[in-house]
Amino acid sequence: MSSPDPDSYNKINDVSVEKIILKSEQGGSVDISNLVMHVDLYEDLTSPILKGQMKVVDAIGFRTHLPLLGTESVEISFKTPGIGSKLITTRLDVMSMTGRTKKLDDRSEIYELGLRSRNHFYNESRRVSRAYEGKISDMVVQIAKEYLPEVNVEAEETRGNYKFVIPNLRPLDAIRFLSTKAVSAQGPHDSNYILFETLGSLVFASVGRLSNGQTMKEYHSKLSSIDDGTDKIRREFLKIQDIQIKEDFDTESDLRSSMMSSRLMSHDLTTKSIKILNYNHQLDFDKSNHVESNRELPFKSRYTGIGDGKTVLLTRQEQAYGQDFDNSEYESEYLKSLSNRMSWRGNSILITVAGDSTLRAGMVVGLSLPSNEPKKSNDPDWFDKYGSGRYLITSIRHGILNTSGKEYTNMVELSRDSLPVQPPDEKTFLGSSKEDERPDSSLFA
Repeated sequence: MSSPDPDSYNKINDVSVEKIILKSEQGGSVDISNLVMHVDLYEDLTSPILKGQMKVVDAIGFRTHLPLLGTESVEISFKTPGIGSKLITTRLDVMSMTGRTKKLDDRSEIYELGLRSRNHFYNESRRVSRAYEGKISDMVVQIAKEYLPEVNVEAEETRGNYKFVIPNLRPLDAIRFLSTKAVSAQGPHDSNYILFETLGSLVFASVGRLSNGQTMKEYHSKLSSIDDGTDKIRREFLKIQDIQIKEDFDTESDLRSSMMSSRLMSHDLTTKSIKILNYNHQLDFDKSNHVESNRELPFKSRYTGIGDGKTVLLTRQEQAYGQDFDNSEYESEYLKSLSNRMSWRGNSILITVAGDSTLRAGMVVGLSLPSNEPKKSNDPDWFDKYGSGRYLITSIRHGILNTSGKEYTNMVELSRDSLPVQPPDEKTFLGSSKEDERPDSSLFA
């Protein structure tokens, strides 16, 4: 009987694990693929450090013979076969050993190794204490090359010339500080910059620009028995295996925060003048990039036009570094940045899908979710028009079960700040339209 083609997608959740190499800092390396039961790798838009964990079943005394001391690194190479994915190779440092369980009957033990990308080591062992000038995106690349030398950096270009003195900050903290001042060079000028690490690179980009990206995959929840004319294996590959609603709207929290509306009062230390700016999310919506093109609330709502929201106080000093550098330029985008960052927390979904080694945090994917409403025979739309649509991947877990029947799944957190369909400014509920003569009390009669 012939073995399955390693370059073909032979079953759902298929994966090709080429090697899992453990390297000692003192020299030497060994392939521990046959000892590793499970590997999890985590990407998150809020984390500039790639994290992971690896469960090991040790029946040969490997831990004591190497020995494992927390100075090792692990190199993992894998890919999803049959989809044109290149081999993904990522190296992480071993940081901890937890959950040790010994089995006296067969003299084996199980333990988990906590993994972190090399960024963690460099960030904790180095400090940035120097001045930078020019575009913030150029500063980020310069800091990364000097203090995080083993990482590939992708930085979205920013506008304006700034001058900053970084006061003894860790490299990633220095870049995070710069992200609060960054405004995209491309219009509309998004200002919600973030720093995160994927399996391939360290990314410095605005959430607005990421959310405006191309839809990379279209996931669905159609029944397996439905033949829609597409290839069955691909249809199963893109099928949602599990779904959880993580977060939904919370307008009470939005009102209390800077999401709905806010006011900026900036005090100039030189001129002693006070500048006041007001912001309203509903009115300003079209001035930013969003994953979908429509507001999450009707335009004609009680929240449109409110201006007495949370007050933010800032100090400024015009031309503190000379006329060539205006470090206060970001102020005009500051309130929008606060609002846009918070707007992503209100609509979040967790899905589990077949492992795809090309998926990354920061990508945009599409969802087709079924409507809860009973489908009528003449209704062509089977999907939920508000729940379906484009979502941004805000975090992703690459989970590889490395047993005899290897399996690879992705648990993906999807979020969005907008809707594919604009909520109507005037709406009648079922049974209460002008064409229906029944009273409102007969809504479901």
